[in-house]
Amino acid sequence: MDANHQPVPYPNLHSKKPENGMNLWLTIDSQIQEIVENALYEGIEQYGAKNGGAIVMDPNTGKILAMAGVSGEDKTEDPNLVRVKSNIAVSFMFEPGSTMKPLTILPAIEHKLIKPTEKIQCGRYQVGRRVISDTHQYGELTPREIITKSSNVGIAKIAERIGSTRLYEKFIALGFGQKTALNMTGESSGMFAKLQNWDGYTLHSVAFGQAISTTALQLATAYSAIANGGKLMKPIIVESIRDDEGKIVEQYEPSVLRTVSTPAVTDTVKSYLQGVVDSGTARHIKMDYIQVGGKTGTAQKNIAGTRGYSEGKYSSVFVGMFPIEKPQMVVVVFYDEPAPGFHFGSTSSAPTFKKIVENILFMPDCQILPYNERLMQTTLTMPNLIGMHLFQAESSLNRYGFQYKVEGPDSASVVINQFPKPGVTVDPHYPITLKIGPNADKKAPMHETGTMPNLVGLTLREALKQASVQGLAVNIQGSGIVRSQSVLPGSRILKGSKCYLEATL
Repeated sequence: MDANHQPVPYPNLHSKKPENGMNLWLTIDSQIQEIVENALYEGIEQYGAKNGGAIVMDPNTGKILAMAGVSGEDKTEDPNLVRVKSNIAVSFMFEPGSTMKPLTILPAIEHKLIKPTEKIQCGRYQVGRRVISDTHQYGELTPREIITKSSNVGIAKIAERIGSTRLYEKFIALGFGQKTALNMTGESSGMFAKLQNWDGYTLHSVAFGQAISTTALQLATAYSAIANGGKLMKPIIVESIRDDEGKIVEQYEPSVLRTVSTPAVTDTVKSYLQGVVDSGTARHIKMDYIQVGGKTGTAQKNIAGTRGYSEGKYSSVFVGMFPIEKPQMVVVVFYDEPAPGFHFGSTSSAPTFKKIVENILFMPDCQILPYNERLMQTTLTMPNLIGMHLFQAESSLNRYGFQYKVEGPDSASVVINQFPKPGVTVDPHYPITLKIGPNADKKAPMHETGTMPNLVGLTLREALKQASVQGLAVNIQGSGIVRSQSVLPGSRILKGSKCYLEATL
């Protein structure tokens, strides 16, 4: 066509019939993809985050089973605009925070620079003009405790034993500071300074996840090496290319990029990761029916073009794997700028990880843990609470670990109905509702009533203050930030009612 949109004859130009292209068969599992996307959308709304992303990877093959990045405005924007946005899971860079600590400790174990039972003084450490501190004055910690309690001081001292060259080479071998072999458009390489550009602060900083930026894909690939015994797998998202008849034109097989550790070393690190969930900063996501491991991470956002950090802006991260004995999936979850109180990896990313894992295990065709076996291990029989005084009913529910809500008039104190009904099989996480009515015994003492406040996200000191105002008796498990409460917010409560709080750092 010329400038006037008129056809211009071209003697050697011949028409050509259109031909169908090839079909891409992805490694993505559509069910897991839906689970991840739904969990992230719920998360950015619940935690007030700007963006969120997640990757689920098979650590033994490098196959990506789910990859998602969402923003708060996605559901209100034109779908065509959403489709052309950058892929947050591979393009968005963030400081990984404490999720780097298990990777830092790898070379220390490999070169026998630490002993399993030795104690390292933690809490506060002055290096020149810089002071490195922990959230608590822990005192002496073993290497395992340094990971489970997430001690900056402990990992900084271990990094000194490793040395700059050895730690730099290990992080490069794990794939940081470079694009993965996925070859996806828009993938970022992260930011990791060349060794010759390190200053007196860099060794300690990178050991606990500062002065380095990563992508979710890089973290998933590195943690997969821990999960599979030390092999850095090439990430795969295209499984095969096929023609119109379904015949395979090209097949992409799992490929080991390099060996970065040994099974003996990675088994030790996996035991540390299990400790994080069993008794450390992520113990509130522990599941009775399957052993999982992981690491929380919280990092202030860097101010672009400077070495400083923005006030009140954070990235929260959690990297986990399951089942820990022989991991079949590695999951990375991160949120960009979650609201205060949810900016910790333990308060936002870790609960989302748990939700993703539970929904994957509930898939009828999931082979990791058969559906019927999971159901048998997690359900309880609902006790009969009708006719009990509220104090007795609460004691029974707390003994089983149920969360519950009480409804009824202020003068009521006896259970007259309950949902679910007695004898029904119920998941312990299912919220129980108790209906209360007046006591038939007119001489029974009257109790002052109130409304249960929402204590989740508060420090224990703030939570205890609010509980005291309501006349609540509080039973505390853990320390730090409140993650769950047995009496649900908005419930009717009697003065002297007991509420169980679970808190983690």
